[in-house]
Amino acid sequence: MESDKKKIMITGGAGFIGGILCHFLKEKNIDFVVIDNLSTGVYTNVPHGTDFICCDYGAVDKYSAKLKQCDIIIHLGGSID
Repeated sequence: MESDKKKIMITGGAGFIGGILCHFLKEKNIDFVVIDNLSTGVYTNVPHGTDFICCDYGAVDKYSAKLKQCDIIIHLGGSID
C-alpha cells in the first residue's frame, strides 16, 4: 500500500519567506527538501535537520534524484538584483 504522504521541494528555502515556510512545514511534520544557492538566503533560516542541497535550481543534475521523489514543488528562489 502506498503512503498518501507527499514530499515537497522548496527552491529558495533559505530566504526570508522560504525559511518561514520551512519552519511551518517542520512543525506540521511534512516531508520536504530545500534547494538554495545561498546567494541571498541564509542557511540558519532553514530548520535544523532539514534535507538541504546547496546549488542553483538550474543545476538539475545535483538534485534530480531528490526531484523524482517529490510530488510538489514550491518555487521561492529568485533575486530582484
